[in-house]
Amino acid sequence: MFTADSRGEVATERVREPPTPHFFNNTLDASAFDFYDNKTRSKPKTSPQTRDFDRWRPKFHLLAPRGWMNDPCALGYNQATGSYHAGFQWNPKGYEWGNMSWGCAQSRDLLHWNVQQTPSMEPDTSHGEEGVFTGSMLASNPSGEKDGTLTAFFTSARYLPLHYTLPYTLGAESIHMATSTNGGRSWTRYEHNPIVSLPPKEHNVLGWRDPFITRWEEADTILRRTSPSLYGLVAGSIQGKTPTVFLYEINPGHLTEWSYIGTLSDLGMNFTPSDWTGDYGQNFETANLISLADSKGKRHNIMTLGVEGCLKPRPKERSEVIDDHSQMWLCGQLESSSKGLDLGFKFGGIVDYGCYYAMASFPDPVTGEQVAFGWVLEEDLSPDLTARQKWSGCLSIPRVLRLVELHSVTKALKTDVRSITSLQVTPTENDTVSILTFCAVPDPRLQNLRKSQYSLYPRVFASRAPDQIELLKGCATWELKMSLKIGGATRCGFEIDHSQDYRETTRVYFEPGDEMLFVDRSASTSYPGINRLPERAPHTLFTFLDSSSKMEELETLDFHVYYDCSVLEIFVNGRTAITTRVYPTSGTSFGVRPFVEGTSAKGERSELLSFNLWELESTGCIS
Repeated sequence: MFTADSRGEVATERVREPPTPHFFNNTLDASAFDFYDNKTRSKPKTSPQTRDFDRWRPKFHLLAPRGWMNDPCALGYNQATGSYHAGFQWNPKGYEWGNMSWGCAQSRDLLHWNVQQTPSMEPDTSHGEEGVFTGSMLASNPSGEKDGTLTAFFTSARYLPLHYTLPYTLGAESIHMATSTNGGRSWTRYEHNPIVSLPPKEHNVLGWRDPFITRWEEADTILRRTSPSLYGLVAGSIQGKTPTVFLYEINPGHLTEWSYIGTLSDLGMNFTPSDWTGDYGQNFETANLISLADSKGKRHNIMTLGVEGCLKPRPKERSEVIDDHSQMWLCGQLESSSKGLDLGFKFGGIVDYGCYYAMASFPDPVTGEQVAFGWVLEEDLSPDLTARQKWSGCLSIPRVLRLVELHSVTKALKTDVRSITSLQVTPTENDTVSILTFCAVPDPRLQNLRKSQYSLYPRVFASRAPDQIELLKGCATWELKMSLKIGGATRCGFEIDHSQDYRETTRVYFEPGDEMLFVDRSASTSYPGINRLPERAPHTLFTFLDSSSKMEELETLDFHVYYDCSVLEIFVNGRTAITTRVYPTSGTSFGVRPFVEGTSAKGERSELLSFNLWELESTGCIS
């Protein structure tokens, strides 16, 4: 194994004696305590209550000050202040879902956040409102003028519960508008709300919520608009027929004027092109639409969707929420239809195969890219442990939404490339194909959190135990980039040691024969009351034809990973993602090591091509 000093230089190899096991005190105190003050976040306290609050609390992810947190809302950039705004669904009065309000956070760089201790908008109970649900915002006033005003659109919930399996009460959801002149720290409701009071009367809906506002040039062209319009997407479903998105046209100069166009998609119930795409369920939530250009300038319509009612083709392995939901995407061909516009399915898939949901995105004028956040759930903790830590959920790292293009592809590891329905496959010369797909990958600005760098030398895997990065004092926040030539391996990946005696580990690996990624959490903690079932995602590697040598070469297996105390976000080859939660007793990690299994001396050798780990700044959330 190798250790690294504070400068990140690789030291000499040495042998370590097994240390004495070290664990936190497992005695938990469920008594009430004051909520945590983010200003003292970096100063540990010794009380059992504070230890419960801090033990698994992420250190560079965006968090509410306390209580329950879910969907990102009202994401955007305010050019008047030069800052980003992120709202989020928040229950400031408890650690369970309820009293749904909006929280507020502001940042100059999407990494360091000033999080407001009080809600920016709460339910208007005097008018019978039960909750302020998810929505989006524009950096303009209701007349479309950029004067520093922010305008938000959200679902006002008046009757609960709301669920696609329950009868729908008309008037339970309506679209409201609010404005802010202080950067989103507080919102003033439009005096004539609602701006859209009911779903389209011609449909028997089971859901109709989460308005998302965007410009859409292709829709302008098809609808023959002479000047750019705005479009509102409202996610939901039509009872017994299909999950769908209800499309509205909005007057850019009068944002209260919404005209219904029609439903944008008609996939049918539980539409499942293949296991590579997944199941589009029975009800949509948090629908977003973006237009991305490929390398030739052709634009592609990408719709991202929170999906409810999935009948997943794998055994139920997670909580009820995760097994019933997926964060999905589809690429569609926009065409005119008798109902207005139709976004027909071309190809699509799952954005993230773990506990990541309700993704929302916005165009970032600073970088020119579409930036997204998702809700990272806390579903693997027992209710008792959640009650003791007094908070639940966080937002993901910022991700950028991109198209992936691969050329001169001859084959995948096992599956016929043409049958992978998460890809657009185009035949080219020399019996090769070009591939197009969609991904959500870490925002490059996350590199600004890097501190000390640790590295392992490239090597051919032999029979002895692999080298590792050893973090003697423990490290709860790091980034890893690792590249492997899989060779003849039957299993390859890396392990995270959460205890110095190696008893608590998380194992992340790829099985080429099954074209499957796994996160083995079975030994990730010794704490009772935690779900440690595995995560998995279909993934394959492609073989490319070198035009000059006419030789075929298999691509490398590339991991890009962010670890933050209890949140693990894993990206593989820039096109497959798994976000998961691990709850080690220590709340940290003491080592990371690559491994390969199944390589035979007679087979093709497996190689570690690169392995770099960076400790990351614990940004906290400044109040």
